[in-house]
Formats: sequence, structure tokens, C-alpha cells
Amino acid sequence: RAARLGGAVLAGQTPSPDPTAWWKAAALDGLNLSIRGKHAAAHTRAQETLLTLFETGAPEVRRAALHSLEITHLPTGAASQTALKAATDTARDPKADAPLRADSIGLLALSAPDQNAELFRSLIDPHQPEEVQSAAVRAYGKVKGDEVAAFLLKNWRTVPTPVRVDAGDAILLQPGRVRLLVAALKAGDVQPWTLSSRPRTRLIMNADPEIRNAARPILDPTLSDREAMVKKYESAMDLRADSARGERVFRSVCSKCHRLDGYGSEVGPDLKTVRNQPKQWLLTNILIPSQSIAQGYESYVVETVNGGILDGVLGPQGQSPT
Repeated sequence: RAARLGGAVLAGQTPSPDPTAWWKAAALDGLNLSIRGKHAAAHTRAQETLLTLFETGAPEVRRAALHSLEITHLPTGAASQTALKAATDTARDPKADAPLRADSIGLLALSAPDQNAELFRSLIDPHQPEEVQSAAVRAYGKVKGDEVAAFLLKNWRTVPTPVRVDAGDAILLQPGRVRLLVAALKAGDVQPWTLSSRPRTRLIMNADPEIRNAARPILDPTLSDREAMVKKYESAMDLRADSARGERVFRSVCSKCHRLDGYGSEVGPDLKTVRNQPKQWLLTNILIPSQSIAQGYESYVVETVNGGILDGVLGPQGQSPT
């Protein structure tokens, strides 16, 4: 009923630019929150309305409609087949708008992702826009089997950091893939610092004792080990600074959790706030990040009613969590 009502309110949207797109997207996002985790048996007409919004709405409406379809599923019939054919063409088109290609990949993932596995793999390529790669990784993660993890781990070092975050989430979806990730960590094919917080937490706290016991020594070294590492790198403080190299390192490593000059994530404090700190303080907090957690950036792990896992920090009151 909620999906039908939301669709009826929004069905009259106009193509972008649409000055009303913001509230239409917000309404859909609110609708998604109200039905997520419930048995969302949407009426076929509501599903068709969401599909129309996806095809004709402004980018933010299109993205919100896609999230609704992930919950309510695609309608059956000719409309879906036509939309999926168009999505396939758009996803393949290197000249198409990157966000539109990413959303088209997301739509394809809602219908028999196994049939599009080859397409998804082909788009996980350094020559593709980052947004397209991320969408392809998320879609490929829905394909069943450990081959997904084998492919993602093989290409782990060639994809940018945000795509690697999505790859970690895709690997976590099936137990066999998790074991392949642990094996890659033990072999040195995946370096611990390249993992984002979610897979690190899921491995360290894994319900399988074999996985947990294998991952902890790699991902959660003792305090004495970290203190020895600080001593080892103290000589770096005497080297000449190179801001260009520093920016590359930030984008490759630090941006998974921190933000600087508008780039990165807000899991930890904005790095502008530490620019005037002593070198020794910076070195220690980089190598032992859990030694001092800034207030408001404590990490939480939440298990959802439908069995999913969310982790991150709580955003300011009135805003969505990070």
C-alpha cells in the first residue's frame, strides 16, 4: 500500500532538470526506510510506476527508485524486459553518462545477475569510470559462487580504493568467499591496510572460529607489535615532505575513513583538524589508530532484522548515519 501511494504521488515527475526532484527523491527514500526489512509485497502497478520513475526521472529520483525496486523487485512483463534491454545498452556504452551507467548496472543486478556476469566482469576495469566499476562490483557480488571472490581478489590491487570497499562487501556475502579472502591475507596477496573497516570487523568477529582465529593475528596485531612499528618508522619524520606523494597515499589509503578538501569518507575526523599536530602524534595515530578515538567517531556494528550487517559511525542528529 505504501509503495502504491508513494508511486501515485511521484508519477507526475518531469524530466531533468526538475526543480521538484529533491522532494520526490526524499519521499522515495522515506518510503524505502518504512518498508525495508518488511515483507514488501508491492502491487504490480506500484512496481511499474517505480520502473517509470527510474527510466524518466532526474538522477536523484532515478537512484531512489532503484533502491525501491531493490526492495519491491521488478514487475513481470514487457515493461521490465524493455527497461533491462535499454539498461544493458547503456551499461555497455562508454559515451553514456557514468552515473546513468552505474544505475543501469544496478537495475540489471535485480534480474538474474548470473546471466550478466560476463558484462559485470568486463566493467571492473581501470579504464572504466570509478562509479561504473563500483556498480559492476556490487552487481557481480550478487552472482552465486566463489569465482566472484577469485576474480575480485585477482584484481584487488588494480581497482581504486572506493571500488575495493565494494569488493570487500561483495566477498563477505558468502562463506566460501570469506575463506578465500583470509587465504589471500595470509599469502600477502591482499595487504591488511587495503581492507575497509567492515570486512576487517566481520573477519575479526566472525562466527566461524577458524576464520576468526586466522584473521585476528593479521588484522588486529598486539599493542607491542604496533609500538614496535612506530619505532621502526620514526626515521620517516626526518625525511623531506612531498605533498604530491602524500595526496596519492591519502586517496589510496586514508580516504576509506577520512575526508580532506572534499574527498573521502567521514568514518573518522576530517584531516584538516590535525594539520597542526606534532609529527610524532601523527605517526603514532596513523600506525595505532585505535589508541585515541575522537568523540563522535566511535564505531558501531548493527545487525538488521533481515540478517544484514551495518557498521560505521552515528551521524549528527537529523542526518542519515554514515
